[in-house]
Amino acid sequence: MNRFGIYSILCGVIAILTLFSLSGVHMHILLFVTLFATITITGLVFAVKAKDAVYLLSGGLLNGLLFIYTVLLTFAS
Repeated sequence: MNRFGIYSILCGVIAILTLFSLSGVHMHILLFVTLFATITITGLVFAVKAKDAVYLLSGGLLNGLLFIYTVLLTFAS
């Protein structure tokens, strides 16, 4: 079992939990975007370091889509 792949998927799960727990009406957008982008970029780095196709695709896709959401959220606000 590749630990970097597991860390990548774990970063994606933490980012999703952060999304649901911090999003709301009274959310500080800069703090949210900074935290969210840091977690997803860390997950992408772990996915690339995993060098296993399963973890590269699953962790990369999960964290990549979350990072795209973060960028869209930044420019929309």
